[in-house]
Amino acid sequence: MKRYLVTSVRTSTDKQSGDPLLFISLYKLPSKMNTGGLWFPKNDEALATACINGKNNKEEYDKHKVLLPGALVDVALGVNDFNNKTYVAKIDLVKQSPYKQDEIYL
Repeated sequence: MKRYLVTSVRTSTDKQSGDPLLFISLYKLPSKMNTGGLWFPKNDEALATACINGKNNKEEYDKHKVLLPGALVDVALGVNDFNNKTYVAKIDLVKQSPYKQDEIYL
């Protein structure tokens, strides 16, 4: 698992099926190396987006819908067997954002 910072949470609706969708944008934080220094992710590896279907996974949808930008989460990535690309498999909340909505959104 890697530590990420939540940058945005957006709800939407699938145009074909009508299912509620939740899109969570994440930014990967540096991780500690064995030497004690920090390893910073490359720009193309730092951003990740999770998509949660509210009809298929209602519990996760409801749990993550309340996330605010600035929240710390641990993310487990999975690999798609068909195209060999990574995706966000699991998100665990570490600490909710210390900011209130009126402080974040102008």
